[in-house]
This record gives sequence, C-alpha cells and structure tokens, in this order.
Amino acid sequence: MSGLDKMIARLESDCEARCEQIALEAAADAAGMLEAASRESRAEAERVFSDADKQAELIVKKAESTAAANARRLMLEAKVALIEETVDAAVKKLRSLDAPSYFGILQRLVEKYRTGEPGVLYFGASDAARMPEDFLQAFPEISVSDGSAPIEDGFILKYGDIEINCTFDALRSASLDDLKTVAAEQLFL
Repeated sequence: MSGLDKMIARLESDCEARCEQIALEAAADAAGMLEAASRESRAEAERVFSDADKQAELIVKKAESTAAANARRLMLEAKVALIEETVDAAVKKLRSLDAPSYFGILQRLVEKYRTGEPGVLYFGASDAARMPEDFLQAFPEISVSDGSAPIEDGFILKYGDIEINCTFDALRSASLDDLKTVAAEQLFL
C-alpha cells in the first residue's frame, strides 16, 4: 500500500469515526428533544386538565346557585299563593257574616280611618239597605250619604276631596301587599 492509499484509508477511517460520532450526538440530541417535548406536552396536558376541572367546578357552582335561586323563587311563589288564598278566604268569610257582625267590623274600620273632621260614608246599595240605625252613633262627625256608591261591600269615607277606600277589595289589596312584604322579609333574612 502506498503512502497515498494509506492517507486515503486513514481519512476514510477518520471520516467514518467522525460520522459515527455525529450520528451518536444527533441521536442523543434527538432523544433529549423528544424527552423535552414529552415533558412539555405532559405539562400542557396537566394545565388543560386543570383548567377544564376549574371550568367544570364553576359550571357546577353556577348550576347549583341557579337551582337554589329557582327553589327560593318557587317557594316564595307558593307562599304568596297561600297568602292570597288565605286573604281571599277571609274576604269571603267577611262577606258572608250576618248583619250585626258585618257592621261591627265596618264600625271598627270607621274608627280606624276617621280623622275627627266631618266626613261622609258611602255604602253600596245592599249595605245601605241593611245598615243598623245606630251604626254611626259613636261617630257624630260622620254622616251617611243619601245615595249609594258602586261598590259591593265595605264603604268609602270622604273628607272633602279626599276618599278613603275601605271596600274589602281595597283592604284585601293593601293587606296582601303588606303580607307579601312580610313573607319576602322572612324568606330573605
């Protein structure tokens, strides 16, 4: 073998060794990159799962809160319905009372709403016809109108331009609003 052949053989040998070394380094780099990419993808997957868990918790909390609010609303509606039924039953009972009991209640209403000034009571036609003669004995400043008012029950008490509506429907509406307020306060304490 000549000197040139020896040199070429040596260069080939050095070149092969260098190629093997580069291939080993490239394989090691590739393995390192693959490991780093795997770690990054696991970390990203954990972050995505964690975010998904947090989102799911928020959705569940919101659903629970909405369900609780709906339950409170339905309970309030049920209580309001019961209050309305009770007040309606009370008005029905008042309308069915005998004349002495009925006008006894009306006398208490006059006492409650009178001002001490001269006033006029207006009754519906049926109440005006059955009113006891001594109905206003305790209220000398109040007189009964000669005409009747277009009302079913109760009365309207007038002081000049001021009217106090004491019909059962008006009293029912006023007491119903008060009872609804009390019920709402009790529910939302």
